[in-house]
Order: sequence, then structure tokens, then C-alpha cells
Amino acid sequence: MNEKELFLTFTEQLGEWSRTGKEPELGDWNIRAYLDMQEHRLQKKGIQRTVDYSIEGNVQRVGDYAISSLLNGYNKRLNCALGKEKISYNHNNKEIFRETREISIFQLIKQPQHENKDRRNETYVCPNCGNITQIAALEDEGCAYCGTHFLMSQLYPKVTNFYILDNLPVKKFGLRKLLKLLKWCFIFATVFTPLLLVSLSTGDSKILEHYKASEIIPMMYLGTFIFGLLFSPIILRAGESIPVMVGMAGAKAKITAELQKFDPAFSYDYFEGKALSLMRMILYADDPMEYVQYEGNGIAPSLGNIVDMEYRGGLGVEKIEKVDGYVVVKLKVYMKNMYFNGTKIKSKSEVVNLHMKHNAKWKVQPDFSIVKVSCHGCGGSFDATRNRCCPYCGNQYDAGIDDWTVLDISISAKK
Repeated sequence: MNEKELFLTFTEQLGEWSRTGKEPELGDWNIRAYLDMQEHRLQKKGIQRTVDYSIEGNVQRVGDYAISSLLNGYNKRLNCALGKEKISYNHNNKEIFRETREISIFQLIKQPQHENKDRRNETYVCPNCGNITQIAALEDEGCAYCGTHFLMSQLYPKVTNFYILDNLPVKKFGLRKLLKLLKWCFIFATVFTPLLLVSLSTGDSKILEHYKASEIIPMMYLGTFIFGLLFSPIILRAGESIPVMVGMAGAKAKITAELQKFDPAFSYDYFEGKALSLMRMILYADDPMEYVQYEGNGIAPSLGNIVDMEYRGGLGVEKIEKVDGYVVVKLKVYMKNMYFNGTKIKSKSEVVNLHMKHNAKWKVQPDFSIVKVSCHGCGGSFDATRNRCCPYCGNQYDAGIDDWTVLDISISAKK
């Protein structure tokens, strides 16, 4: 299966998951875990969420984001394609929300760079039951717990992260969106009218010689306002993007420069995917306090009403500092979250404040998965989402040694 076929197949599997609950086979265990958590949240709310994707452009490789030596013989590629998304929510057999929009879909794909027989000696999380088993055993005898056989070609490649971005605002304009549009058109006219006036006064135009300022300024203002209305999709899109653009300006460079001081092989793309994964896991958890990579004091009850989370493609950074042997990073994650209030689905553009830490002596482990950790006491492998303590020696597992952990998570005032 080439990368284009893999991209299209995984996209189809996401749609099938929304209709039948069947996990996408091409998704890695972490993706399946948070999709299961989201599905459980939807079921608790009595909601059926259905989504269909249609790819309308070529699948493009955005880039390889990590060197092969860092990934121990594997590579990860970020691919993208344009398309459409049709999404609907039903509650008590009644449709309560429907939307069709143009989107860009991004998928991060991991696969071996070449055939390596030694890779059969590595362990893998059984895609059927979650048991940690040697790849050779999965291929030869099958999983010791569920008996399922898998070939290397079935274990890889895998999609390790995906996100979706709007290409254009939705075409339906309710009162709220109309008021937002008018606001940005007023801003557009207020900014460009003085600029146009200055341009006319310093240029060769004779128009100011024939009209008084009290006559021409209102005409210019009205003209730029109407111009803004004619280009309303662009104006509205720009207005919605400004908070994200301002917040993320320089964030990638700052995060990379600061964290490379602790790990020269630091990868921003890996870090971005990790932050999104942890955020989703915690916010979808029935009890975030039980999640092994969360060390906070709980989350706001209202966040339990989130039924879908969509990344808007930008991180902002407030602070990066070293505290008591740990690197602490305070991020702003720009999201569009869908809330269910008991009768309706409402979309909100929000900023998630995500505070994370990592042992300052760490080196990035791109193959790390919380469902396949190694005990720091005896070295035994186990699933840390099921056991906080090693089932072999009883030592409590400290996720902060191997990976990022979350210290606090909250939602900022609406942007």
C-alpha cells in the first residue's frame, strides 16, 4: 500500500468508525485509544456523530520530520490533502447539527524504512486486545492472550496523528456569524480608509481638489465597507485567524530553540503531536485524575460536555522554564470544540491552556507509547493506561521520566 492509498484508506476508516464504531485499522494504538474515549463520551450523551470525508485534491507530502537515527530505522511523514467534510449529530433520533465544509486533512504516518529481520524481536501492542507481545510471536504463534496473528505488513505502516483545518468558513450565516462579519468589515473600513486618504493626498490624484474632506471620507468609508462585504469569506476567515496567527507567531522557533538546549534531536512536529494527544486523552477521560500522564487537580465540569475537538493548526507558548530538574512548558492550543448542552450542539473557538513537564535529562523517544512502557525498577513492559504500578515488581510508574506529563489544563475566555 503506497502513501496515497494509505491516506485515502485511513480517511475512509475514520468515516466508518463514526458510523459503526469499528476502530480504524491503520490508526496506531494511541489514536484508537482516544477515539474509543470519544465514542464512549458520545454514547454517554446519547449522541450519534456521523462524518463522511471526500478527498478532492492530490495527497501531498509535507515533509519528513525526524531523522532515521532518531527513529531507529523508522520514518514518519506528514501528508496532506484537500477535501470536504460532512458531519452531523443526532440525539434521540433527531438531527441537532449538520455542517458541510471545505478542509485540509493532515496525517502523520510511521513505517519501517527498510526490511529488518531484527525488528521481529521488538515488542508491539497487540492491535486486537492491547497485550504487549514480541512481533515474532504475533507473526508465528499469535497473541498469547487473544490468539490473533499479525504480519509485519499489518502492524506497519500506521497513522500516528491526524488533524483537520478549515479551508473556508461555512457558507451558512446565522445572526452570530453575520454580526462577526459586520464587525470585521467595520474594522477593515476603519483601517483602510485613512490609508487610502493618505495615498490620495500624497499621489498625483486631483480628487481631493474637487471634494471636501467631509464629503470624501464618508464615501471612502462606505466604499471600503462594501468592498469588505464583497470579499466577506476572506475577511471573515482573516478575522477568525488573527487570534491564532498572533498567538503562534514565533512559537515554533521559540519552542524549538529552548527545548533543543535539553535535547539536540528535539522535533517540533513530534512535540506538537504529543501535546494534542495528551490534551485529547485527558479531556475525553471519564476521570482525568486517573489518567497516568495527568498530575493536575481536575478539570472544569463544563469540559465534560465536549463531544468533539478540532485543532486549528496553531500553538502559542507563554513560558518555558526549568523547575526542580524538569522542563516546564506553558502552551496555548488553538481549538474549535463542539459542546453538547443537553439539546443542542454548539461550536466554540477556544484556547486550551496546557502546562506540561518533562525530566530535563530526557532524550525524545519517538517510539514511546503509554500503552507500552518499561518499568524503571525491573524493566518489565506493561500498559500504563491499565496499571499505574508495574504488575511485576509493584513499583509506581513515573511517566515524567519517559515522556511529557500534564500539570494543568483549562480553557481561556473565548477568543
